[in-house]
Amino acid sequence: MSIVWLWTDIALWVLTLLSIFAVYKIKKSESLSRKWISIFSRPIALSSFIIFVFYIFIGLSDSIHLRDSKTSEVYSLLDFALMPVIESEEKTYSTPLNYQQFSKEYLDNGLRGFVNLKHTPDEINSQSENIQYILTTTAWSLLVAIILFIPIYWLVSSRPLFSNKPVLWTIFSIVFLLIWVINTLPEYHILGTDKAGTDVFYKAVKSIRTGMIFGLLTTLMALPPAIILGLMAGYYKGRVDDIIQYVYTTINAIPGILLIAALVLILQVYMDENAQNYASSLERSDLKLLLLCVILALTSWTGLCRLIRAETLKLSELEYVKAAKVFGVANLKILFGHLMPNVMHLVLISIVLDFSGLVLIEAILSYIGVGVDATTMSWGNMINAARLELSADPIVWWPLASSFIFMFGLVLSANLFADRVRQVFDPKEGEDA
Repeated sequence: MSIVWLWTDIALWVLTLLSIFAVYKIKKSESLSRKWISIFSRPIALSSFIIFVFYIFIGLSDSIHLRDSKTSEVYSLLDFALMPVIESEEKTYSTPLNYQQFSKEYLDNGLRGFVNLKHTPDEINSQSENIQYILTTTAWSLLVAIILFIPIYWLVSSRPLFSNKPVLWTIFSIVFLLIWVINTLPEYHILGTDKAGTDVFYKAVKSIRTGMIFGLLTTLMALPPAIILGLMAGYYKGRVDDIIQYVYTTINAIPGILLIAALVLILQVYMDENAQNYASSLERSDLKLLLLCVILALTSWTGLCRLIRAETLKLSELEYVKAAKVFGVANLKILFGHLMPNVMHLVLISIVLDFSGLVLIEAILSYIGVGVDATTMSWGNMINAARLELSADPIVWWPLASSFIFMFGLVLSANLFADRVRQVFDPKEGEDA
């Protein structure tokens, strides 16, 4: 086994290290520590953050890739955990937690009937036995989860932030879900299979990494131009302000989806013409994913830039900025030493609010065919593939439902947490938050 580092892997782990460093700096600052304690004092905010961190953990486990020296196949740590369903592909559709195929086929006796799946307990031969087996596994998982939760409860219940019932229920639900998946995954396709017989749960979980990359990388890539140009426009005013306003007004004048689609199609043509530059399809699709984040960042920085410009116009007229100019302080030091710290609340609010929107944009772009590569697992590709399945008779609903549930969990937790961050860091609401 040898480690394979993709560009998006490096980016995600760099962001993780930066986040750890940010936590260290927050603990050093009394005012910031007080604000973040205020954020987590609301049970719904802390519960949402715990769910969000759970998604991040899954995304990071899918961002350590290893190459098998025998087969030259590349797997992530998440792939190794889900190997039972990767190696158990079926012929075609099967519904969630079923032991038979969704459609009939000819049996050995010449009659049409339902065929048992490869990935199912051998001793099950009827629907009643299947339900009994699932209920037994669920009861056993619940018992194990309760036993494991007792020491967790003993550790966290003494802390004021974790003593609320919603937070404890959130932690218990995650523990139970993990235990249930561990017990059920070796025996069942939890969310069924798609037309090609691929496990839908595997595709939905693998799509978390794509959603995290879109939400996190795109947001952070958009910050440098937004902050720098916003500060310069508000501080220098005059011609500099006019030029910067002209740039972001021109970008805003072009419909966002059309601009992104045009840039993506140009990228697609370039990559097709230079396919020999990529060692494998995995590296090619990963590079396209990274460049797609860059394209989205180049088209999404204008809103934050406008906000920072407006705030900087107000701050530049305050006494401490005028005093710094009188004493001959360099303009760059005023910009990044005095003004930037006072607009960071806008930056933080923008990060947490824009994240969920960017996750949804990935789904929209993939749905209209200008998103990530077809070989990249994403919720958008799952939704795109489910279009024709919804018109089938009987309807194939579980691939679309699975992608919706996973995306809903990530977007809802991000939105709830973002709303609390906005309340605390917004100067107009911070006093009462």
